[in-house]
Amino acid sequence: MNKQISLVLPETLFKASKAYSHEMGYRSLQEFVLDLMRRKVLLDEAEEMDTLEAEMDNNPNIKIFKTKEEALAHLDAL
Repeated sequence: MNKQISLVLPETLFKASKAYSHEMGYRSLQEFVLDLMRRKVLLDEAEEMDTLEAEMDNNPNIKIFKTKEEALAHLDAL
């Protein structure tokens, strides 16, 4: 289900955003804003996953298994 919001922008930001969105080929300012929001949410999520993976890679307590069988054997041994 789609939701609608109301957004108030300063005049200068509105004009600059509208011009930019037109130059970049967006059909409307709304489409541009929606794309910005999608990118921000997805990029932040990807950055969080990268951070988590880096922490796991550097953690000596994390065990890395080459196969599913190795992982299952480890779990069985616990």
